[in-house]
Amino acid sequence: MISFNKFGEYGRFGNQLFQYAFLRTQAKKIGTNFYCPDWLGDRIFCLNDESEKGSCVEQKLFYNEGDKNHGYQIEATKIENNTDIVGYFQSSRFFSRARVLKWYTFNEDLFLVTRKKYSHIDFSNSTSIHIRLGDYVKAPLLFYISKPSYFKQALLILGRRKHILVFSDSPKLAKKYLSFLPQDTIFVEGNKDYEDFYLMSHCRDMICSTSTFCWWAAYINNSENKRVIVPKWLFLPGAPTFNKDLFEVEGWVQLSAHRFYDNYYIKYIPVQMIKQYNKFLKLVSSKFKIILNH
Repeated sequence: MISFNKFGEYGRFGNQLFQYAFLRTQAKKIGTNFYCPDWLGDRIFCLNDESEKGSCVEQKLFYNEGDKNHGYQIEATKIENNTDIVGYFQSSRFFSRARVLKWYTFNEDLFLVTRKKYSHIDFSNSTSIHIRLGDYVKAPLLFYISKPSYFKQALLILGRRKHILVFSDSPKLAKKYLSFLPQDTIFVEGNKDYEDFYLMSHCRDMICSTSTFCWWAAYINNSENKRVIVPKWLFLPGAPTFNKDLFEVEGWVQLSAHRFYDNYYIKYIPVQMIKQYNKFLKLVSSKFKIILNH
């Protein structure tokens, strides 16, 4: 058996979709079972993996993808039986799309209310836009927020659809950031993350941000003649962590989405200066409180 005992500790849902697909694919290749802890996919998909899934055991071998390359690595495909793995494995080259589509078939019963809520929308004539803001705003040294002109250019390429649906982890901020969108744009709010994921995956065309969450919604989207537009980079250009082939998916259109100052080394110095300044303020504040107490 091969396992991912720390599954769930290496990123959120989008990352877990890559990790599960890699783990199960490698187990099939070796001819053994696999193990990972329970996860959201058990609820929202018809995984049907009961006959392939084992129990948590201590493994003899260990494989770590490493901290730099989160994309395809030939070494990862040579994992042996009795190995526990960690990593991100963010590449479609690790698995078969046909097989993954079968695994990631939605448990439709879970989405009855969601479908009813949006029954007035023709998803076959809709374009989805995903923009990740929340944690990217707070952690600017690895990822970047796709610039507004990226979304403008993508919409020009795709042309006008009946509906434009915007999905974001920060809907209020997204309304300000994408204020140029038509007035009838629908900013999707009030759903669980996996409900947004479900809705995105049913739109005709998709404009993705630097996020594995929307990457997967686009990848499992079965809309006929779908068009997908993605950024050229997942990580900041020049960052110590990289993935060269995440967006290299046949048929997907890559556009430049980062600004000239979205470079790891350009951002590193001011970010570190701010961190040191905040530490200094805390130190001065704590010493001042001590003086006042005396």
